[in-house]
Amino acid sequence: MNETLPWAFLKGAQSFCSMRRRSALYLSMVATLLLCVAANVATAADVHVVNYRFSQSKTVPLLRLEGIILRGDVEKYKAALERVLGCSADECGPDGTGVRAVVSLNSPGGSLLEDIALAEAFREDAVATVIEADQSCLSACALAFLGGTGVWSTGGIGYFKDRTIEPGAKLGFHSPFFPSSKVSQILEQKQVATVLDLTRISMSKFAGHLNRYGINPLVFDAIIEMGQDEYFLIDRAERLYYTNTTLPQFPPHLLGVSRNDAIRNICARLIAEFYKVPLAQGQNYLGDARPEDLSRDQAERVISGFPVDESPYILSACGAPKDNSSELASIVSLYRSGSDAVYLESFLKYQNAINQGWSLVSPGKNVGPVMNTLNHFMIPVSADLSSLPESIADYIASQRYVSATGTMPHRSNSNGAKLLLDTPDARSWMYGEVTITERVGTAQLYRDLKKEADGPVIDLALSRDFDSSFVRSGHYDTNGNAFYWAAFLQGNQSYVLRVEYNHPGKDIRPDENKITKAFACSTDFNSVRLPCFH
Repeated sequence: MNETLPWAFLKGAQSFCSMRRRSALYLSMVATLLLCVAANVATAADVHVVNYRFSQSKTVPLLRLEGIILRGDVEKYKAALERVLGCSADECGPDGTGVRAVVSLNSPGGSLLEDIALAEAFREDAVATVIEADQSCLSACALAFLGGTGVWSTGGIGYFKDRTIEPGAKLGFHSPFFPSSKVSQILEQKQVATVLDLTRISMSKFAGHLNRYGINPLVFDAIIEMGQDEYFLIDRAERLYYTNTTLPQFPPHLLGVSRNDAIRNICARLIAEFYKVPLAQGQNYLGDARPEDLSRDQAERVISGFPVDESPYILSACGAPKDNSSELASIVSLYRSGSDAVYLESFLKYQNAINQGWSLVSPGKNVGPVMNTLNHFMIPVSADLSSLPESIADYIASQRYVSATGTMPHRSNSNGAKLLLDTPDARSWMYGEVTITERVGTAQLYRDLKKEADGPVIDLALSRDFDSSFVRSGHYDTNGNAFYWAAFLQGNQSYVLRVEYNHPGKDIRPDENKITKAFACSTDFNSVRLPCFH
C-alpha cells in the first residue's frame, strides 16, 4: 500500500470527531496526517483507453489504470469512461445487458478510501475488472478490483460479479496500516489512544467492504493478519473460491483433469459451501470414496459420484447424471434421499456454462451467477495457479486477439496528437475531443471488426474494401457520435486504427479530418497500405 496513510483513517476521523469534543490538538493531528499523505506519495494513477474491444466474448472497451491510487482518481476513471463510451453516466447508464467496459488494474495500492470508492464506481457503472498476465494489483488496489460488476435485467439476475485474473497475474490483499515512519511521530505527540480509535474504525470499514463484495468470512482473519509487507495472494485454486474470483473463460478440457477427479473437486467445494466450512473439511467428508453408480434421481437418470457419510436425509451423495458423461462435469449436485427413500433429490447444484450462459451454485448467490465459467472448481483446492497448462494461457490470449508476431507500425509524426499509451501491441492518442487507438492482433480481430461494422448499431457513411484492408466511417446509432476505422490484414496478423469523435459527424472540424487522414494514410503494416499512402 506504499508508505501512505490510507484515506479511510481520515474518513474515520470525521466520524470520530462527531463523537468527541473537537479539540484543537486532535484537529491538528488530523491536519498533520493529511500533510503526511501528500508528502510521501509518488504521482497518482493514470487511466487510459487501451482498445475498444476487450475480447471475442466481451466486445466492450478496455481501460487501463496504472500507478498509485490517490484521492481524485475516481474522477479520472469517470472521465476516461465517459470518453470511451461517448456519453456521460447520466446519458447512457447500465442497460441491463452485461458490462459496459473492462478496467485492467496494475497498481501497488494507495488510498484505502479512494480504492473503496473505485469499487463502488465500478459497480455503479457496470464495469468489469481484470488483472492481466504479468500485471499486479496489491493492497488497496485489490479492494477496487472487487467492484467488478455487470447488470442483467432479466431472469432475476440483477447485479453479478465480473472480476477475473489471468494466469500469471498477481492479486494480493492485506490490512490498512500506519507506516513505521509515522509511529515515532504518533508517540511524540502522545496520540496513541486517538490512533487506536481511528484504526478500529478503519478496520471496521475494511471488513465491511470485504463482506459487501462477497469475500468468504472464513478468510477474513487471514487477510487482516497480513502486515504491510505481506499479502494474502490469490495464487491457489481455493483462494479463487474464497474471494469469489474467476479465471477468464476457456474450455474446461484444457485443465487436463479427468471427469471423476473434476467431480470430486467440485463436490469438495459444494460440501464446504453447504456446511460453511473450509475447503479442506469439504474434502474430508469424501474420504477415500471411489466414484460409483449411486442411485437414480427423480428424472430416472443414474447418478454417478461419491457417497457421503452423513445422515441420508441431510446429505447422502454428491455426483452428476451419468447421461451427460460426454461433458466434463458441467452439472454436479449434492443429493439427499427422497421422502420415499427411492430417489435422490438434488438440493445444491453446480452449473458450469461451458459455451455460453450463467455459471453458478444454486440455490443462493454466494457463488455466482457469473457470465463466465467456474472451471477452477474442477481442480484440486491446493492447485497452484501458476502451474496451469500453458494451453490455457494460449487460449485466453487468442480470445484477446493477442499476436505473438505482430509488430506495431512505425509512426514518426504525432501530427499534434498527445500520446497516452504506448505498448508493443497498443497505442492510444488524444487530440482535443478525438480519441485515436492503434492495435496489433490476430486475423480474427480484422474479421470481427468488419462484422461489427455491418452490425445494427452502425450507420455507415463510407464503406471501402481493398485487397488486404478496409475503411469504414459513419456514426453510432446509440449516441450519434462519428467514427473512422481502418483495418489491415497480413497473413495471420492484423492492425486496426480507430478514430473516435466525441461528437456527430457534422461537427467534425477540418483539423480533425486532417489528423485522421494523416494517421490513416501514413500507416504501413508489413507493406499493407491504403491507396492514399504517402
